[in-house]
Amino acid sequence: MEDIYKKFTVSVLPQKKIEERYFGKIPKQLEINYGEWEIYWANYDEELDNEPEFEDAISTKWWKEYYIDIEELKIELDKITLDINFDNKNVHNVKLKYSKQENFIENFQFSIDLIDTDFNFLNSLLELCNQYECLLMDKNNGNLCNPNIRELAKLIEKSNRKKFLKNPIELLENMK
Repeated sequence: MEDIYKKFTVSVLPQKKIEERYFGKIPKQLEINYGEWEIYWANYDEELDNEPEFEDAISTKWWKEYYIDIEELKIELDKITLDINFDNKNVHNVKLKYSKQENFIENFQFSIDLIDTDFNFLNSLLELCNQYECLLMDKNNGNLCNPNIRELAKLIEKSNRKKFLKNPIELLENMK
């Protein structure tokens, strides 16, 4: 099976910024504007690296104007990722993209291998997310959860990734 089908990717978002946006409350789901993304990618110019002209859960700069010591975060992430066996069988990964000029995180996400039974990577990342008071967002549906195994498992259960792993033919037939 292709590695991409075994992966579940979540964005890491600062809880305080979500609370600010939603008047002290945390919604169960953030809106992802699929139609606008389709138009954006159809017109994307790699040379321009143009930004989306709309705002949704993915395009919002959640980390802008939110102080975090990026160098310290990188050190913490390096500690976690150094413990991972990066062979062809393991598809865990962390992506941290940040603007050095403006000193903010542009994108922070990680992917987990849904059929891996070693939870060291995941537990370490969830602990780090708790330390930095973050929430996790399913990149496909915008669903939010606290960074703990129980809530993340519920998020995965609701996802198409899990449905694909269980019964790919049924999922694809239902998408027609």
